[in-house]
Amino acid sequence: MRFLLQTIFIVITCYIGFLLFAVKDEQVDVPRSIPMFRVPTMNGGHISDQDVLPNSVLYFFRSSCGYCLLEYPKWIQLRKKYPNVRMIAILHKESLHEARQFFMDHENPFDAVVADPHNQLWNALGAKYTPETFVIKDGKVDAHLGYMRNGSAILEQSLSALSLASR
Repeated sequence: MRFLLQTIFIVITCYIGFLLFAVKDEQVDVPRSIPMFRVPTMNGGHISDQDVLPNSVLYFFRSSCGYCLLEYPKWIQLRKKYPNVRMIAILHKESLHEARQFFMDHENPFDAVVADPHNQLWNALGAKYTPETFVIKDGKVDAHLGYMRNGSAILEQSLSALSLASR
């Protein structure tokens, strides 16, 4: 019950903040290819850059991020619509231990949830805010998206292309 009340408070606070200070799109320098990396997963393994090639989605997430929580149900829908697209949640400013309870309490649409304890991926990809999504196609950053406040059409277009490429 306490978690639910905290979640509702965070969502309402973020929504009011969004209405008052609507985030403007800005140009962000995004590398064309993903960096070499090896990070721990929530299930005790590791994922490296080779595991996300040639096609996947990297999603920066934090369970205390209001915008992340607002769009989380959309990720569950996207998982059902694109079951063969590899989707990886990268925790930002949150440990695997801290996030574990969230993923135990909610349906997990991601193939892996990984830690980025030293912000290696965050910095290398030029991420600025959570949530932030990078679509990797043929080993290159094909799309870079922030919060899906205007819907997920652009992301779905990229996922559709990845889905076809994964068959």
